[in-house]
Amino acid sequence: NVGALGTAALLNVPASLSKLLEQLREEGYDLGPASRGKAATMPIDGEGIVSALQLMALDPVVRAGPEGTRRAVCAAVMGDEKSQHKVESPFLKAIIEESPKAAGELISAETVSLRRLKEQLGAQLFRKLADSWGLSSSSGQTKSLTTTLIGQTSQGDLLVSGIQLGNVFIGVQPLLGFEGDPMRLLFERDLTPHPHYCAFYKTLTGPLSKEEGEGRKSAVASLGKRKTGGSRGKEKDQHQWVDSGEEPLRSDVMLHFGMHGTYEWLPGSPLGNTAQSWPDVLMGSIPGLYLYCANNPSESILSKRRGVSAIVSHNVPPYSRAGLYKELASLKEMIDEFRETDRGDASEAEEAGSGEGRAGDSVLPIVEAVSKLGLWKDCPYIGKGTVGEEGNEGGSLDADALTGPDGKLVSPIPIEMNEFRQWLEHLRAYLLELQNRLFSEGLHVLGERPGPEKIEQYLQAYFADDPALAEADIQSIARSAPLNGKGSSPHSAASSGVSPKNIYPAGLPLKSQVSFYLRRFLGLMGVGRFREETDLEMSAFNSKSASVNWNLSEEREKEMRQRGVDREGTVVGAAAVVSQKSTPERLKEATAIRDLLLETDEEMTSMLKGLRGEYIPPAPGGDLLRDGPGVLPTGRNIHALDPYRMPSPAAWSRGQEIAKAVLEAETRKALEEGRASDESPLPETVAVTLWGLDAIKTRGESVAVVLALVGARPVKEATGRIVRFELLPLEELGRPRVDVLCSMSGIFRDTFGNVVEMLDDLFKRAAEVDEPVEMNFIKKHAKELEDQGEDRAHSRLFSNPAGDFGSMVNERVGSSDWTSSEELGDTWTSRNAFSFGKGGETGKSRAKILQHMLGTTERVVQQIDSVEYGLTDIQEYYANTGALKKAAENAAVSVRPSRKKRRGGVGVSVVETYSKDVTPRELESLLRVEYRTKLLNPKWSEAMMKQGSGGAYEIGQRMTALLGWGATAEFREQWVYEGAADRYANDEEVAARLAKLNPEAFRNVVRRLLEAHGRGFWTADEKTLQRLQELDQQTDDMIEGVVVAP
Repeated sequence: NVGALGTAALLNVPASLSKLLEQLREEGYDLGPASRGKAATMPIDGEGIVSALQLMALDPVVRAGPEGTRRAVCAAVMGDEKSQHKVESPFLKAIIEESPKAAGELISAETVSLRRLKEQLGAQLFRKLADSWGLSSSSGQTKSLTTTLIGQTSQGDLLVSGIQLGNVFIGVQPLLGFEGDPMRLLFERDLTPHPHYCAFYKTLTGPLSKEEGEGRKSAVASLGKRKTGGSRGKEKDQHQWVDSGEEPLRSDVMLHFGMHGTYEWLPGSPLGNTAQSWPDVLMGSIPGLYLYCANNPSESILSKRRGVSAIVSHNVPPYSRAGLYKELASLKEMIDEFRETDRGDASEAEEAGSGEGRAGDSVLPIVEAVSKLGLWKDCPYIGKGTVGEEGNEGGSLDADALTGPDGKLVSPIPIEMNEFRQWLEHLRAYLLELQNRLFSEGLHVLGERPGPEKIEQYLQAYFADDPALAEADIQSIARSAPLNGKGSSPHSAASSGVSPKNIYPAGLPLKSQVSFYLRRFLGLMGVGRFREETDLEMSAFNSKSASVNWNLSEEREKEMRQRGVDREGTVVGAAAVVSQKSTPERLKEATAIRDLLLETDEEMTSMLKGLRGEYIPPAPGGDLLRDGPGVLPTGRNIHALDPYRMPSPAAWSRGQEIAKAVLEAETRKALEEGRASDESPLPETVAVTLWGLDAIKTRGESVAVVLALVGARPVKEATGRIVRFELLPLEELGRPRVDVLCSMSGIFRDTFGNVVEMLDDLFKRAAEVDEPVEMNFIKKHAKELEDQGEDRAHSRLFSNPAGDFGSMVNERVGSSDWTSSEELGDTWTSRNAFSFGKGGETGKSRAKILQHMLGTTERVVQQIDSVEYGLTDIQEYYANTGALKKAAENAAVSVRPSRKKRRGGVGVSVVETYSKDVTPRELESLLRVEYRTKLLNPKWSEAMMKQGSGGAYEIGQRMTALLGWGATAEFREQWVYEGAADRYANDEEVAARLAKLNPEAFRNVVRRLLEAHGRGFWTADEKTLQRLQELDQQTDDMIEGVVVAP
């Protein structure tokens, strides 16, 4: 109900679906009504298909059963006045208009009885299903007549529906059944998938009886049914029903379209599937293809191991700089104006020190703007005139104290101008950081090669601040690509969408485009010289070897070479047009990356190979910024790393830097606040999140952080494999050993079992080593736990129950099923109380040890491994890191009641490991940066809205995450909510666009703002509150079909 249907992380699903279906049609796959008649000549409408699927998922439509579903979709597509819903799609309309038979083929809808589902699952598994969802295991009916299952028709059967184009069935993976009831997972460890979920997969994968198969109005389709034969007129469809009992009907292949689904996360064995593991139960032996983002080798490994799928990776969207906007841009202009005025006249600047002069006139507007934008916490003012703020480093300037009764700046100004100038430089540096901050722009489309502008964005992000490659050369490389072969020119009409006669100027910088079109116009008006010049330029650019007569001036030849065209009329390589600043090595690397990016169409090639059962080349997963060009091209069956070589030497070095910086920052903070103990100013315990994704992409930096805090190092055997972690002598370490609470994700737990065992062994030895407790906090805490009667007191590696995943905090926030932050902290604790390690320690509940460790924790360390997944982009960060912070604050009340509280609660250090700088940042500071550069940034939101329904969904998810950070880490700054309300609700044009693109996602935006106001996270003014309430009602009516989106 938040607009997630038809979306995937970093992928434009509707546009990608269109491209894939059109490619299948071109390859000769049978797409039924899309391959014949009027529809065969039309672009396949992915957005229309997704809209139809959204309609089919509505509860009233499901309740109406197969015939009601067909009628509802036909009426919505045809624009029937009586229809409460509209699906605008000329493509689908053309199919329905063809004939009733074509309409019947298009809309696949059938029912599965609970009795039939019992036969398909078998008695034992159905009994588990019945126990979980309130069914009678004997009759297969619900125990109570008031119980209605998800996906259940009014007749009591389960509806499996979708859009079917010949041999291609397009359906939506059903809910697991948890929405609205997340607490069930806290207490039901063996909860099964929902009956509707099971019915969906068993329908698509078989087995079915021959009679059922013959009686179905719409065949279960696959992406693997391909016509064979000679010419198209003589092709033969090999799809046919088979006898039951020998070869049951099955789809040939199952394609999961985008990151990520849920079937690979279902209950069962955490490593290899067994006959009782739900992924195997539902998929059986059906081959799986999984379209997955290349930057997530961690979760894709789960899809391979538990989902038994071959991966086809896709690229990430291009990177973009955030820039400045609205008040932020105005503030920078004011600062620059102040600096200009201040520098321009030394005598006037001197007078400004006593409140006079032009520079002094800028003080008040700057102070007011900083207050309005909430920048004092990030750029505190320290000096005369400061107003201290609790929780601030430093303080702020009070605009009221700077103004007289007339509202004008008082004279003399009650601040020191030199201090103000210094602060202004700090403020300007912060604005430049925001301006240059990278974010992932929009969403990727399957197999779509980037054009020159996007290639330039990738290259600029990769070579940022690299003195060995000039920016002008990056532009030249991006715009001069090979004309033939795999790396065919991005100027080609196919990739750029530009007509052939405009290909050349479209690839030019704006200034050169203006020059070209002006000369072209003059040439067409009769100035022969300009006509000849522009003809030659286009001819040379579009020819591999143009035989042209160059009668151009030396100056014009130089200009054309700068644009990438040489005298022989061929596009020159980057090295021929570079500046003297760039080194050959960087030029070669940049050119190689460009050519690899131009092979993005390999994604589609590999998809087709997979459907034919052919080999898909492997490659390491990762992203360009962190891992370099080795992750390109995409369209590969990605893999991770050797877990026995983690941490790598580079990760070990960076991990030590991170640990040192974390301890220095926390020590400095403890001394400032008077929290340091008599023995040591160091924190006793630091919690480190160990996630599979960042461990794989950083080659184990988080593990290295743990080792460095404890005071240990990896030991390798002759082959280079790490076999143990050894304690450093205290003399070499030079400080006490810091205890570490390791919060493991389910993927880390399952993927790096050897690392888990080695860490557990390390903690055991650290707890037993002959060292004084004041120099070994691990031993100190183990002794305290032993005195309380706890066995295995060295346990430090905690996660969810074996075979289970997630803290469930995001589910509770998403369904608004919580009352206090403390409650969410307790939810995290209950879900992560399971210990792992050596000697059969595979998920035993050790809640008391976890509680004790949380109570001694003073800081949490979280790594961010990529630009694409920042703190505010996905729900997992607040659901784990934010909730862990709150859990530690909860536990401190009982475990360390006499300890002086840290200002702001337990600290969180965030390390953006995709950059060269490993300096940890405070959680709140980075959240403010992220919200300023993404959610509130028109450049970011505009890029998302251009992606259609999927982009609108991404905006809605950021609003949920904003509420999640308020719920867990108590990040509740007024300016963020005000900015979000102004951007997405009070801006009528933006609100109307979002409502039309994805009504459910827009409703989520509105309701999150209302919920935040209701919970006291911000105080909306009366006008904004009324506007939000009106939008909520209007969107509700739109979704229910009372009104149609404008």
